[in-house]
Amino acid sequence: MESDANVLSRRGETVTLGGEHVGDVHRHSAFSTWDDADHLPDGVDPATQVHVSGEPVPVHRDDLDDLARAEGEALVSLGGAVDHACLERLTAQVAAEPVAPGRLAEWLVEATVTVNDAAAPTCTVNAYLDTELRRYAGVTTQNGLSRRWLVDAGWCEADVQLMSRRQRPCHVVVADEHLAGLRGYLQVSMTSLDFGREEFLSASAVFGYSPRLGLHPGALRIARVEI
Repeated sequence: MESDANVLSRRGETVTLGGEHVGDVHRHSAFSTWDDADHLPDGVDPATQVHVSGEPVPVHRDDLDDLARAEGEALVSLGGAVDHACLERLTAQVAAEPVAPGRLAEWLVEATVTVNDAAAPTCTVNAYLDTELRRYAGVTTQNGLSRRWLVDAGWCEADVQLMSRRQRPCHVVVADEHLAGLRGYLQVSMTSLDFGREEFLSASAVFGYSPRLGLHPGALRIARVEI
């Protein structure tokens, strides 16, 4: 059943989330950019619609702290699933280049310069980076702020957005923000999976994603990194 509530009150139910909880998914997704829309737009091409689910998270319902933990972990996992779905759509259209871990920092600088030259002057360049690759990437903190990173390519740079996909192989996407970014509403639900003595929470989302690869031809590079 569906409820207007945003907390699962009993086993086996599904609720539609909104507000802060949807914002959590946006914050945990590298590709997603917050949008003010409060519903999926009418007349969306079904080919652009994506349905994803995060990993089920075990929960002890009698422990309110554990319930809050499980809800948070389910939303983090969903953010990773959103990024994985976006990445799959990109790699279906642009071939990934195999890059050794030891060469990743050099590749990132080269890709940032290439994408910056191909993009419009007002566009930001983003580097979508699997979290596991950060130690190979040679990225620096942005203006001294913690948890904000950039690729310094000298006269240009790329903002680093970390993906929590937990998938192999790892990937990096360097792209014009308008080309690869997910800009639109996320319809997010939380489901209780009842297995008798055990219960799991699973978050899912429906959204539209259509990478605009024709906007600035050449303004996207993808690396596949085996670690």
